[in-house]
Amino acid sequence: MNNYIPTFSNLQVRHIFVCSQCALCGSDIEIVRHLAYGCPFAQQVLQGLGIVTSSFPVDVNLFMWFAFLFKSLTTYSKKLVVIAYWSIWGVVKEKDSWSPPTIGRVKVNFDASFNQSLLQSVSEIVIRNPNGLLMVVGSFPNSHVVSPEMAEALACEQALTLSKDLCFCKIEVEGYALTIISKL
Repeated sequence: MNNYIPTFSNLQVRHIFVCSQCALCGSDIEIVRHLAYGCPFAQQVLQGLGIVTSSFPVDVNLFMWFAFLFKSLTTYSKKLVVIAYWSIWGVVKEKDSWSPPTIGRVKVNFDASFNQSLLQSVSEIVIRNPNGLLMVVGSFPNSHVVSPEMAEALACEQALTLSKDLCFCKIEVEGYALTIISKL
């Protein structure tokens, strides 16, 4: 797992030159171990989901740490952890291709993942200022979703609602759902 996840440090080993600092916290080198349980931002996301990992041992290898984590969680919480880490990694990957909004605005990016067999989706929302600093990151699980288009529409709606609820008046919205964005 350590050598396969495309963290910045693993990309550098493969001679793909990128900055190895964690894009989320900037306080350490981005390796799998840091993203899993060393990054304060990742810990804040997990705590927001009600998953406290501060009592878990950090001196064990990554596989043992995840085994310890998953042993103490319900099936639903395990799903939330997987979604949270997927979202955290999505934020890191997206930062490389992200373009800033116009000065005086924030950029609201959204995306959705869809599980057809369970009729569930997860909306991912990231709000950044013109300097690229993360202001808000959110993941929202959705039930009774019947199509990928509905999942994207829900993600867009949740992004706009979150922006409004947080009193962001001047926003630029960006997502990959051209059909949904065109209809808006």
